[in-house]
Amino acid sequence: MRASPGRVSIVAVISVPAAILVVALVFAALGRQLSVLAFVTTLLVVSTFWILVARFRKRPKPAPEPPRIAWHLQHSDADTAALLGLSFVDAARGWAVGGSGTVLATTDGGETWSALDSGSTVELNAVAFSDAQHGFMVGNNEDGQGTILATTDGGGTWSEQTTSASLLSDITFPDATHGWAVGGDSTILATADRGETWHQQRSGGTESLLGVNFADATHGWAVGVDNERNAGIVLTTTDGGNTWTARRPRGSKPLRAVSFADIMHGWAVGDAGTVLVTADGGKTWKPQALGGPRSGQFVPTLHAVTFPDTMHGWAVGYDDQADRGLILTTIDGGGTWFKTPGRGCLYALAFPDATHGWAVGSEEASEGDTETALILAAVEHDDE
Repeated sequence: MRASPGRVSIVAVISVPAAILVVALVFAALGRQLSVLAFVTTLLVVSTFWILVARFRKRPKPAPEPPRIAWHLQHSDADTAALLGLSFVDAARGWAVGGSGTVLATTDGGETWSALDSGSTVELNAVAFSDAQHGFMVGNNEDGQGTILATTDGGGTWSEQTTSASLLSDITFPDATHGWAVGGDSTILATADRGETWHQQRSGGTESLLGVNFADATHGWAVGVDNERNAGIVLTTTDGGNTWTARRPRGSKPLRAVSFADIMHGWAVGDAGTVLVTADGGKTWKPQALGGPRSGQFVPTLHAVTFPDTMHGWAVGYDDQADRGLILTTIDGGGTWFKTPGRGCLYALAFPDATHGWAVGSEEASEGDTETALILAAVEHDDE
C-alpha cells in the first residue's frame, strides 16, 4: 500500500533526529564524542535521502472529476412497449426495438422518434445497424423460437432471414458483411454475406449466451451463463468464430453484455454488480469495483455496457436497493465508476462517440401497471 504524502512528511521529520541519535549512540559505544563533522554529515545524508525519495516517489493519480453529463427524457410515437435493444450509427441516426415487434427510429438525435412497421409481433431483443441502410434485429415468439429480421432501407421494411429453435438474445455486425447472433442452448449463428445465409457455430458447451460483440470480422466475444455452475462465462474467438474458447472468470456471476473498444481492451457486465475488464483480448479478466469501499451492498443488475474508446464507458441496469434504473459512467477505463440514478429499468444503451449517448428500457405507466417505453438521452453540461 502506497503511503500518503502527509505520512511520508511525518516520517521524514522524525527520521532526522532519530538518525542523529543512532549515530551518537554508536559514537558513545566506541568511547568517542559526536563531532560537529559527524553531526553535519548525518544531517546531510538523511536530508539528501528524503529529497531523493520525494523526487522519485510515484504520486497517486488524482481521482477523476465526475463527467459533465445529464440524462433527459425523450418521447416517441409508441410508448406502450418496453424497449430492449438500441443501435446508433452516428449522433443523429438510431433505432430502438422492443416488445410486440416495436421498432422506433430517429434521424435527429432523438428529438423525434417515429414508429416503423416491423411486420412482426415477436419480442425484439436487440438491433444492430452496420450503416444507415442495413440493419438486423433478433426476436423471440411465444413458443421460445428465435428469428432474425433484416432491412436494406433504414428500417422502412423488414424481412425474415432465418429462424432458430432457441431463443436469440443479441446480435452484432462489425461491418456490413459479417454478423453474429447468440442465444440459448449455446446458440451462435454467423453470416458472411449480409445475412443472406446463416450457419451454426459450435462453442462446445451448454451455456446460455446473452451478449455478443465483435471488434472486426475475426475477433469476437460472447458472454452468458454457465448453466452447470450458474456462473458467468466468456467465449472468445480470433478466427471469426470457427473456434471458440471458453473462459470462466473466478467468482463471476452470470454475464449479460460485453463491449470491446479494440481487440485488446474489453468489459463485461452482469448480475450482482459484476464488472469485468480485460487488457489482453479476453484471455484474463479482472473485477472492477463500483462506487468505492462503502459500496458493499451496492449490487445492481447490469444489462448493457459500451465503450466507444478505452477510457470512456457506460453501463446501465437496475438498482434493486433504489428500485429504479441505474446509469454508470467511467472516464478512466473503469478505474472509477460514477453512479447516476435513472428511471424505470434500463436494458440497452448506445454511444456512437464519447459525447452522444442514449439508454432505453421501460417504466410503469402512471395510471396503472402497464409498461411504457423509456428513452433517455445524454447531454453534456454547460460549464456556466
